[in-house]
Amino acid sequence: MTRRMIILAAIAAAIGATAGVARGDIGASNSGQFVSVSTSISTPGPVVAGVSSDYTVTLTNDRATPISNLTADIQGPNLRFGSGPAGCAKNPFGGGVTIVARCSFGTLQPGQTATIVIGLVFTSPGTQQIGVTLNENADNLTILDSGVTLFVPVEPGPTDLQVTGSSNNGSPPVRQPFAYTFQVKDSGNQAAAGVTFDDTLPASLTLVGASASVGTCSSVGNAVHCDVGALGVGQQSNIVITAIPTTTGSITDTASVAMAASDTRPGNETVSVTVQPK
Repeated sequence: MTRRMIILAAIAAAIGATAGVARGDIGASNSGQFVSVSTSISTPGPVVAGVSSDYTVTLTNDRATPISNLTADIQGPNLRFGSGPAGCAKNPFGGGVTIVARCSFGTLQPGQTATIVIGLVFTSPGTQQIGVTLNENADNLTILDSGVTLFVPVEPGPTDLQVTGSSNNGSPPVRQPFAYTFQVKDSGNQAAAGVTFDDTLPASLTLVGASASVGTCSSVGNAVHCDVGALGVGQQSNIVITAIPTTTGSITDTASVAMAASDTRPGNETVSVTVQPK
């Protein structure tokens, strides 16, 4: 039985992480011949959403005859083409097809190896996947139609998480409740994961309660903590905190947000709101 090997190796920016590998051996009919294909797809990780990682695609012809016009389709949901050599065409079919690139290896002679490097970007964090499909001859007759899938743990990418706030009454009466409203928003170009909100009210305020339109809030004493969770691009959680002032004068309350990934604009992760109880 003739064999040929395809190796798809992802080279991520971080070094020393545990490698993930998927292997398979698949046969398909090709012009009356039975063709056996061995595949191996691996990545050292970690891979970050929104950041391009370089993948090396290598094919070795182990047959005794040439392989003509060989192409590899790189595919997967939440995946987009970042960069590649002239032999790689971005999204050749358009629309919602999950094939993000078709790369040509040309004609391989027996024993010959060809390698290309392609940059791919995952658009969402979580467990994602990459697959490869091979085609041979000018009519793109498929010789590997199910391929091998690599499951890639993708970490949240950097984005802009911001918090703004205001009060419904700038001069609330002493011993009467008023409300703060804080907007926690993903203003960047990547989804935000592990979003949290924290606000410890000044001692001159008594906490009444807190709620969030996205996520849940809890409190201990005057300290409010909200687990917002995941926010999509442009999505926000409105957090309402009700309090009662116990004294007159200027009272400044400062709240902050955080997330699992780095913030591209860390200066807007805190906000202060001042009221003047009377």
